[in-house]
Amino acid sequence: MALKTIEKDGKPDAGTTAVVVGELAKQMGMKAPPQTQSGDGYRIHTKGNLLLLAGETPSSTFFATSHLLESLGCRWFFDNSVGTVIPAMKTIDVGEPDISEKPDFISRSLWGPNWFGGAWREHNRLGGIAINSGHNWPKWFCTTDPQARADYLADVVARIKGKGAMSTSISPPDGVAYCKCERCAKLDIPDYIEPSSGTVVMSDRYQEFYNYIGSEAAKVNPEAILCHYAYADYTLPPENVKGGLDNLCVSIAPIRFCRVHSLSSEICEPRQRCRRMIKGWGGVEKHMVWREYNYNLAECTVPMSKISVWKDDIPWLKEQGCIGINVECMYTPHIYGPHTWLVARMMWDADLDVDATMDDFYSKFGGPAGPHFKAYWERIDEAYKTTPVHSGSYHGVHAFWTPELLKA
Repeated sequence: MALKTIEKDGKPDAGTTAVVVGELAKQMGMKAPPQTQSGDGYRIHTKGNLLLLAGETPSSTFFATSHLLESLGCRWFFDNSVGTVIPAMKTIDVGEPDISEKPDFISRSLWGPNWFGGAWREHNRLGGIAINSGHNWPKWFCTTDPQARADYLADVVARIKGKGAMSTSISPPDGVAYCKCERCAKLDIPDYIEPSSGTVVMSDRYQEFYNYIGSEAAKVNPEAILCHYAYADYTLPPENVKGGLDNLCVSIAPIRFCRVHSLSSEICEPRQRCRRMIKGWGGVEKHMVWREYNYNLAECTVPMSKISVWKDDIPWLKEQGCIGINVECMYTPHIYGPHTWLVARMMWDADLDVDATMDDFYSKFGGPAGPHFKAYWERIDEAYKTTPVHSGSYHGVHAFWTPELLKA
């Protein structure tokens, strides 16, 4: 059937076959999309000759249209024309869908120093609430000093006052400079040691400060989410100071752990420690964000695969109650492309069938070369999955890229 194009404020005549999008679809009897904290819910269904689709917001309406296009074979694998697949079709048959969608994580971010994704992000349904956790303090200061506490609280209040549901960071600066005053030191546990540095864990002193800021900020805007890093010498959860405020969220950045293997890897003791650390934070804060790396961080020149990592980790993180996934990456699709696209998809649906999803990738992107494309990446993924090397930089490259793998 021929579809009629409807102007923004127009309505299709009775009996006309039409696709109706957004607010007009709601006016014409579309079932309500699921309600979410992040405004990401959307609905697609038919009503007579009409195909109705809309989301809670303009962004989620875009997600709905992308979902419809995906059902017709469209794909946005890479953020370029090479990675965009748009099939040629003389007839479009959408059937009689009744789709109701909302994401597994209310915050879904994939970004890097050379790329932020543009429309690619929207087609792959990234977005939601921007959980801000970046290094925020203007300088290192004493977190137990009354005036310093009051000044920083005033800054936080100015950021959140009257703004409703939103997020702001209360994280320390990058680096490892810490106050040495007696008040702060009394909050530390002398024999609680960060294994990567051999220094005393700073998490108890900082949690006391976060609790103060969070309890006071809640009086101004209880909907604001205040996010802080678990990072550097405050990676491990506090032992004495309790958390649990409704408005605090920990953003776990596993920079001091192996960045090659999954959290369930039996050959990787650092990731097993990381898994225990995550569970520990789950007993401190009500909200968590996983702030991971999509590449080897200090090695950015050879192909790497994290397909097995995302396949294992994302469903487990959902089980732990994570509300967001924040992934730093480099935009180099020829060496990171498959797992970059995969993690974007899993941020929306943590339990998707990874094997089927990757087969779709290999066949639609690779075309006749699909089986070879699949074999190439599966060899690389297997090498990174099974090699007992845990370096976070270039030192382990030779162990993964053996002469046998290079020959293959």
